[in-house]
Amino acid sequence: MESRSIFETLLYVSDVIWWYCSRLNDEFPEPGQDCPREPITRIDYMTEVDREFLKGIPTNERDKVVIPQKYATHDAQEAWTMGKVLRRQAEHILEHRLELFEILQDRKAP
Repeated sequence: MESRSIFETLLYVSDVIWWYCSRLNDEFPEPGQDCPREPITRIDYMTEVDREFLKGIPTNERDKVVIPQKYATHDAQEAWTMGKVLRRQAEHILEHRLELFEILQDRKAP
């Protein structure tokens, strides 16, 4: 399996930020034309969109269980809560951060 480039990995991370929010709301809008293409700026942008979306969920709905219909995982009945979204999002981003460190280390190797 060929690994992604740094550019591709960073773009993927920005999309992951969006995708996890979409687990809580099938109507969560996909990134539009105003979403930057440059990876770091895009991650910053999507992080802000993510933050505002999650902060906007009323406190009494934060434990609500959601089974998304759009962009389902291999388990179409997989249940999501805000806590699960935050945890899985953090784990996924960390996984790719470590992948990026490995790519950079490989480039430094003689």
